[in-house]
Amino acid sequence: MKTPICELCASSGVLCSGCEGKLNSGKISQLDVDLSKTLHALSSEHKLGEASFTRAVDLGFSAIIFTDGNVGLLVGQNARVASAIGKQVGKRVRIAKEGADVRQTISDIIFPAKLLGVNEIFSPDGKKFKVRISRRDARVLPLDLDALNKLFSKLFNASVKTEFE
Repeated sequence: MKTPICELCASSGVLCSGCEGKLNSGKISQLDVDLSKTLHALSSEHKLGEASFTRAVDLGFSAIIFTDGNVGLLVGQNARVASAIGKQVGKRVRIAKEGADVRQTISDIIFPAKLLGVNEIFSPDGKKFKVRISRRDARVLPLDLDALNKLFSKLFNASVKTEFE
């Protein structure tokens, strides 16, 4: 399994000098370390050998786990793996695929709400995104609109405006 910390650190619970350096420099967060240890503990029970975890974003009451591999491995059948991770960490957990496709990443985060589209706007101030979500799905969003805008801005290093249509 691929995690932000090495397998030895994930299994032992004590960070080596390399992983400690990543944590101190801010390349990884304490949540990344905790989730890596949790995933390593769950790997034998849920067969997570091919799973990968790149980073996590803490939203206070919930956390979003990003993977560059198969999202289904971390969600698990009937969301058993995601539920187990959430119980261990004490937060609601969402799993999203991180990569070049902005639309897929946003869709994974706002699921079960339907993403209508993502408009990329180029301006003199830089790149901006306009995320369009179905008005009927406003009540099923996993996060409020302000939290989504902050999260998307942080993820894509651009100004993001989320609208309902």
